[in-house]
Amino acid sequence: LLLLCCCWFTVMMEDVGTMDVDVNTNNNVIDICGDGSLLKEIIQEGHGDSTPADGAKVKVHYTGTLLDGSKFDSSRDRGQLFEFDLGLGRVIKGWDEGVATMKLGERAMFTIASHKAYGESGSPPTIPPNATLKFDVELFSFNEYTDVSEGGDGSVQKKILEKAPAENFNNPKDMGTVTVQFKIFTDAQVIVDQTSEEGGVKVVIDSGDQIVGLDQALKSMRVGEKALFKITSSLAYGVEGNAELGVPSSTDVKIEAKLLDLQNPKSTWSMSAAEKVEAATEWKNAGNNYFKKGDYARAIRRYDSAIGAIGNAKDKFTPEEVTESDKVVVSCHLNKSQCLLKQSLFTSAAEEATNALSVDASNVKALYRRASANNSLGNWKDAKEDVLAALRIDPDNSGCKALLKKVKGGEKNYNDKQKKLYAKMFQ
Repeated sequence: LLLLCCCWFTVMMEDVGTMDVDVNTNNNVIDICGDGSLLKEIIQEGHGDSTPADGAKVKVHYTGTLLDGSKFDSSRDRGQLFEFDLGLGRVIKGWDEGVATMKLGERAMFTIASHKAYGESGSPPTIPPNATLKFDVELFSFNEYTDVSEGGDGSVQKKILEKAPAENFNNPKDMGTVTVQFKIFTDAQVIVDQTSEEGGVKVVIDSGDQIVGLDQALKSMRVGEKALFKITSSLAYGVEGNAELGVPSSTDVKIEAKLLDLQNPKSTWSMSAAEKVEAATEWKNAGNNYFKKGDYARAIRRYDSAIGAIGNAKDKFTPEEVTESDKVVVSCHLNKSQCLLKQSLFTSAAEEATNALSVDASNVKALYRRASANNSLGNWKDAKEDVLAALRIDPDNSGCKALLKKVKGGEKNYNDKQKKLYAKMFQ
């Protein structure tokens, strides 16, 4: 489709006075931008009051012609509606601006100046340079909300209320700090209202300090943008709800947010040693927040980020920085191991405990967790060796004593079953 070859040009030399529609003498023509660069003549009135917002998925039929009537493209000829996301630069600028003015069922003729179409390059061989184009467009449907959820499952849907300036193209990243005004609400109640804060409030993305739906919503935004979001309960307050805030179980919510400022974290390669340790500590703490909520997948993601921040750069660290970074890395491996144990992923849990022991060979927690994993896997010998090693370091550790008893009991039960099985075989 020619429309998909979106060209953005700054060329403003097109003489819009050469268009074959005279705005001054035709009262049916609407000058959308006020400068003659985009003219609209309604052929068939639409219905309702709504028009598609930026980000809306729209379906249209169109026919494109040059000013002499030569047709260069038509969805009608193909017998298939053309679908695109409005206002995101997926089509020529004249389309983004023009279709945004249409109502459902409306049909209109747009006359688009060259610099809002294909500019001085044109689109060979059918569209010459500096060509003013005409499009007969009919709007069949549009969805006011677009899916911005991480999983693409519709759990976070977005409607742009105010578009961000074109020069603001960055989105928030994980652990980025944003300044935002927002409100979390339902049709029945306002749950959180931070819209009255003139300077906004600071939110650290994916830190575990707020509902996941807010994180995913904010990550889709740019500075200066205002948007409305619909969030399913799984990314809000869950099955449990929130008694303190008065949120019932399994409640879907809405969020209205305006992004005022954004400070994304530095790339780890550009961080100093001290900054890497600090960033790793922040990511570890975010992982701990998710762990407390029982969100083990997101906790593991944050622990991995913390470990990755340290990476293999310790040869450039001071002895003090090595000590601090080792503490963070060991803690993250231990916490990952615990997350995996909670999910009954015992082999991976044992591997993470081993990773912790590679940094701190006498870590009792790592020995205990690897023993726990091996006990669940039926690796009695390995489990017993680890728990005995832990008890040599900490003889009074009640958890290790209880685990040793459990390992021995499991091993005995297994051996007894094996004896009975062999006895039956030779009867």
